[in-house]
Amino acid sequence: MPRLNDVDPWLIGDDWANCALISVRQPHAQSVFTVVGDKLLPMGTALVHEPISKCPAKTLLALIVPYFGQAVDVRACLMLEGAADHLDRPILYRGLLLPLSDDDKRIDAVLIAANFGDIRKGEDNGAVTRLVWSHSFG
Repeated sequence: MPRLNDVDPWLIGDDWANCALISVRQPHAQSVFTVVGDKLLPMGTALVHEPISKCPAKTLLALIVPYFGQAVDVRACLMLEGAADHLDRPILYRGLLLPLSDDDKRIDAVLIAANFGDIRKGEDNGAVTRLVWSHSFG
């Protein structure tokens, strides 16, 4: 299982703006954001050290965060995709939740990486969020 110190923003580069990092707490609702990329939030919004319950509605991040507990509980990397509104514009997206552990036993954090683009004319904008892939770390 990847470790938290394996995540290097310098190596991720410009894609870091599409990433978030959540520190795991028990119960999961008390987990907090430690990093949130600026492309995942409305301009001027900061969530660092805020509980995941403070995630703004109608954002891509708000669609992905509900799967956080599943990624932790089943110790699995999850990939989601769908169509939604993000910051008042229709998008198609994919999101990945990757559990991180320093000791291969306890999940310390979850990395979220997401990409998205505007829905173009003729593309299906009725797709709901669905789990398309899962890899368990056992």
